[in-house]
Amino acid sequence: MRTFRQAITALLAAVLTAGAFAQGDVLKVSLSSDPTSLYMPRAADRTAGNASWPLYDSLVYLDADGELKPQLATDWTIGSDGLTYTFNLREGVTFHNGEAFTADDVVATWEFGSDDSNDYPGYYTVASSVEAVDDYTVRITTAEPNAIFLTTLSKNWAIIPGDYMREVGIDAFAEAPIGTGPFKFVSRTPGERIVMEANEDYWDASLPYLDGVEFRIIPDPSTRVAAVQTGDVAYRQPPDARTGRVARRSRRRQCAHLPQRSRVLRRFQKRRRRRGYAPRGRPRAPSPQPGCRPFRY
Repeated sequence: MRTFRQAITALLAAVLTAGAFAQGDVLKVSLSSDPTSLYMPRAADRTAGNASWPLYDSLVYLDADGELKPQLATDWTIGSDGLTYTFNLREGVTFHNGEAFTADDVVATWEFGSDDSNDYPGYYTVASSVEAVDDYTVRITTAEPNAIFLTTLSKNWAIIPGDYMREVGIDAFAEAPIGTGPFKFVSRTPGERIVMEANEDYWDASLPYLDGVEFRIIPDPSTRVAAVQTGDVAYRQPPDARTGRVARRSRRRQCAHLPQRSRVLRRFQKRRRRRGYAPRGRPRAPSPQPGCRPFRY
């Protein structure tokens, strides 16, 4: 599935071609639920990830064609053993609070991302060590060769300012997140909206095109559609097919306690009846719970 960056890129291409947006506009996006966090290691669902990424950059990113491209890293090499990744970092990049981006921030991203209190520490512990070789060179080592490590990095390692994180801690950081991304956090009203403004000091001078992004939390699907039709929002978050499949599996597990008359079970019960261990008659299974249907393993 596409990341938020890919989706927004495609959206902007469409609306700019159609003349629906002018430079300096604010893009309004509806979300199906309130994000769990704007700190990526605690962004426990796709909605949270979509709302968080405009604040951050990673070392590399996947473009709309699925190709790995440089971002905060200008280039990288992979050791012959397939375990060591050496990144040369982009100079002159600053965080939203004015801190300069250096290799120490990559180390901090890994250290704090690996914290057990996070929802997804495994995306960070996949690296066994992260070392700042100098201010603009970082070496990441994995315990074993990992063909998708760079993809994992691009989708999950949102680089944070190490000094600020050490000063305030993870919980306070999540309330006022800071990154190097094209948009800066302004405010959040739980259950209603998240407001971001353009980062005027963004390292890519061609971005951001817009003055801001506003996420509006609209749980009801029909209301989200109506908001697009009336122009209240420009983009309706598409249904998450992955989440849908998980939900269906969850319902299936909730129904797993219901008796099922599999072929093996019928044979076993038939033998017991013949031997006098069980009364004749076909046991009747209780009615399924709403939304459940009996199934066989």
